[in-house]
Amino acid sequence: MRKKLLNLLITIVAAWIVGGFYEEIVFRGFIQTTLQEWFRKIKYSFLLAGLLASILFGLYYWQQSIFGIVPSFFGGLLWTFLLWRYKGNLWYPIISHAVFDTIALTLIYLGIVI
Repeated sequence: MRKKLLNLLITIVAAWIVGGFYEEIVFRGFIQTTLQEWFRKIKYSFLLAGLLASILFGLYYWQQSIFGIVPSFFGGLLWTFLLWRYKGNLWYPIISHAVFDTIALTLIYLGIVI
């Protein structure tokens, strides 16, 4: 039991680093801002860039089939919204993403989610 709990904690730390920090830096911090710059002459450049970054984020989970792609796409939209809501402060999507992953991993650990 202790070993399983330790494994969960290690996995959560890894999820915070990879899911929360790395993925948000890449998808919202780099890809979305780069796309927004490319579309800067378009009135809704942030919205278009966020939509495209969210699509790419969903496709990043291709290996999980449609059950990974769709929720990841909607998660990307949520984290894009947080980036907009907090005026480009990337810490809000990072923390939100990390908390989401922590909840999901804990539910899996508890056997509540398959």
